[in-house]
Amino acid sequence: MFRTILVATDLETRSAAALRTAADLARKFGSRLFAAHVVKMPPTLRKWKGAIFRDDLKAYEALLQRQIQTSETRLEQALSRANATSSGGVRAIVRAGDPAETLAQIVDEIDPDLVVVARGRDGALGDVAELLVRLTGRTVMVAPVRAKRAWPQRRARVIRRT
Repeated sequence: MFRTILVATDLETRSAAALRTAADLARKFGSRLFAAHVVKMPPTLRKWKGAIFRDDLKAYEALLQRQIQTSETRLEQALSRANATSSGGVRAIVRAGDPAETLAQIVDEIDPDLVVVARGRDGALGDVAELLVRLTGRTVMVAPVRAKRAWPQRRARVIRRT
């Protein structure tokens, strides 16, 4: 059913449910699993090209590379905690840029059958997830939140652009 699954994560605690859900689905369907994280880069810094900012830009690029390396390590750890590495063939992708735009580019590149995201801060669809649906027109699954108490577990929501 799903040959390729992409899970987008911001590496926050609430993203763990999305990683677990995507890993479970990948195991169930024998899918290739991609996990993507985007290091947020301020839009004004992407446009710096003047000689005045050359030293500042070099320092920023070095900082950005450190952030990317740290994020790669954190993503690998999150995948391990979510038991996603046992699904086989999981590929971690870390890039810098605007989260929604960069994730949309990743979606275009790998052409997943399903995109899995976590719920936003208030428990609903987050801003990046909403933009991802609008930019890609793909099926996006909002992963259920694992309850800490003995409450009934919420079901996942699948959102399709119409």
